Amino acid sequence: DLPNASISFPFPTYAIYWACSGFGRFDRALSGAIFTILNLLAAWVLVRKSIRLTGMSDQVFDLYGFLILSSPLWGGILIGQTPVMASALVVAGWLHCQSKNRMAILLGAAFIALGLMIKPNFAPLLVAFLLRWIRYPKEIRCLFLFIFIPLIVILYGACVVWIPGGVGLDHFQNFREIALPRALAKVEVPNNLSLVGFLHNFLPMPLAPTTTGLLLGGVLLVIGGIKRMNWRFWFIVPLLISPITWQPYLALALPVQLALAGPTNPYERTLLIMAAGLIALDFSGVSTLGILVVLWLVIRTGQVAPPGKS
Repeated sequence: DLPNASISFPFPTYAIYWACSGFGRFDRALSGAIFTILNLLAAWVLVRKSIRLTGMSDQVFDLYGFLILSSPLWGGILIGQTPVMASALVVAGWLHCQSKNRMAILLGAAFIALGLMIKPNFAPLLVAFLLRWIRYPKEIRCLFLFIFIPLIVILYGACVVWIPGGVGLDHFQNFREIALPRALAKVEVPNNLSLVGFLHNFLPMPLAPTTTGLLLGGVLLVIGGIKRMNWRFWFIVPLLISPITWQPYLALALPVQLALAGPTNPYERTLLIMAAGLIALDFSGVSTLGILVVLWLVIRTGQVAPPGKS
């Protein structure tokens, strides 16, 4: 029963629901149980890959404890959303892209592309590949990933439109008429956690959230390029600039949470716990303050080893 499924064109969010329902054969209870199990599996993958990404396997038990107590990851599972799955794919892909094996790199690109298709909010992560290539031109792999990942998304969108039995152009029409006007409208949701959503409440129309997002994204791009920010910075950026980033989407910050929960001083650890509490309050201004605290903690940590290396 998905009357508005077409507004997610061309992203496969509703396809996941459909598959969990046995392609329409199961009742709601069984479909929900299957979806929850899939989400829990994604959470397990996300935690495992995040621990490897942060290079903090020695503190694994402490990190699990931190996750259970303070991570907003569980909100997405409880309300039946897909950001945990998307986050697991993005983090796993990010880790695979550090490999020197070509097949592992291609697999990582596919993981990230699928994660972006499920939740396009995470697209700003691609900027990190571009900046890495600009700083180190010999790393052609980063340029390849910056181009190849969006190409996979575009090819997927073309397939679901033109292959018989796919989404079809009628869904594209609905997407254009329903979803896009919503994205460009004034942000009225009180629990919108993105900085764009927070600022947009004070900006005059017809300045759209996308315009604000591009401006803020440009500022963050300059900061990231000049200060040569590490990988943690780019995991926070999508939470700041996406105009539809609600609490469950904070699952993407899990690697940063785990890294900051490691060998930090008591002052930083206290700030992180307070920030997690502010975010969990689920109110635009207060939650945005929590995200900014995490961003400040990320910026002041300075350079760290590349992802996948302790």
